[in-house]
Amino acid sequence: MSVDESKHFISVLSKSFLIEIRLKLLFDIAIEQKCTKLITGDNCTKLAAQILSDMAQGKGAHVALECVSSFD
Repeated sequence: MSVDESKHFISVLSKSFLIEIRLKLLFDIAIEQKCTKLITGDNCTKLAAQILSDMAQGKGAHVALECVSSFD
């Protein structure tokens, strides 16, 4: 792996980590504020990437929670 490739790889990991932290903070604040819904602006590509990432990490049981889109 070249230096440029490794910098890009680290950049992608950093971005992914920051997105994950941002979402965790949003969930924590929503729970603290007793919100019943949290709507994010995810698109299908982002959801698919998140689902595949979760499954690769052994979090397959949480797939249904990633795809909830119904409103009561």
